[in-house]
Amino acid sequence: MADNGQVTSPSGFNSHPPTERRMTRLSAQAEGWAKSDVREKRKSKLPEKEAPKPKVLPVDGFDPNGSDQAKVISTYPIENGLKNVLGIIQRDGYGKYSSGRYKEAAASFARGVESYDGNYLAALWAARAYHRAGRKDEARRWADLALSINEDYRPAKELREELR
Repeated sequence: MADNGQVTSPSGFNSHPPTERRMTRLSAQAEGWAKSDVREKRKSKLPEKEAPKPKVLPVDGFDPNGSDQAKVISTYPIENGLKNVLGIIQRDGYGKYSSGRYKEAAASFARGVESYDGNYLAALWAARAYHRAGRKDEARRWADLALSINEDYRPAKELREELR
């Protein structure tokens, strides 16, 4: 804009900020988006370390090994604050999954695993998202991760069988 002579001088009567300020702000925004995009791509990678086998807290009338619902998080042996964070991440990922944004959903679920490496529920949903996105190899790896965290987790076993 400035190269084409479209320069506005600062004035209290202008309806828009000066061109230079708008260009600086847009450039900074674009850089932020680019960095965010890189972070999202990095976050969708599988964790490099093997996750510990979590102990499960009992919840009356609920079998976490058979559920794919967010209630599974309530059985994790972690503080309530982290459970709340994982619940928020899970709902965010599920919202994206439900609206057909599978790659974004997978990145959200990966954040859930990064936030707590015993989060086999998020690993399952990352596998499902990658499966829906047509990335079977990635889906298998995430299903395997869910099973490495909780070998008794039936939804991950069923998905793994489906992916054979």
